[in-house]
Amino acid sequence: MAGARAPRASGSGTTATRRPSPSANAPDAWNSDFAGDAVIAGNRGPVYSGQPGAWNLLPNQFGTGSGTLKFYGDDSTWSGHVAYGDGRVELVNQPDPAGLKLTFGIGDNTTSSADNVFFNENDNDANANATGDQDRPGRWTNAYLRPWGNVTFDGEITDPRVTLFRD
Repeated sequence: MAGARAPRASGSGTTATRRPSPSANAPDAWNSDFAGDAVIAGNRGPVYSGQPGAWNLLPNQFGTGSGTLKFYGDDSTWSGHVAYGDGRVELVNQPDPAGLKLTFGIGDNTTSSADNVFFNENDNDANANATGDQDRPGRWTNAYLRPWGNVTFDGEITDPRVTLFRD
């Protein structure tokens, strides 16, 4: 048949977008009336380490070797589209877009920084960004755009554990 596509190999991906993580702490991510500045979708991205304002690609196949660095431009930095609740879609050139702010801290002791959409930041303390919480998206309120599946609960329903997809 003319114009027909060849079938994809088993297990190959077909999309470059992802959805918000399951989180009782960020219920607006699943409402049909998103806040205008809520991140609702975006291109997949690599794995980072660091702290707000000082992010580094992990030196492995999921960071510096990630295929997600090849979507646009330079293979050493991430660029991609981020879609917001007000309908706009922006092409951004860093994992923490300048207009996407996250407030860290409790009570009067707070600070703000750009939110890395590929890192599950501890919004109680910007200096306590433990990489061990990456598979527990229910713990914080940040915009966390990591493909996930296999949601399980080992305690509170507000603290799901997920299997993350990294590429």
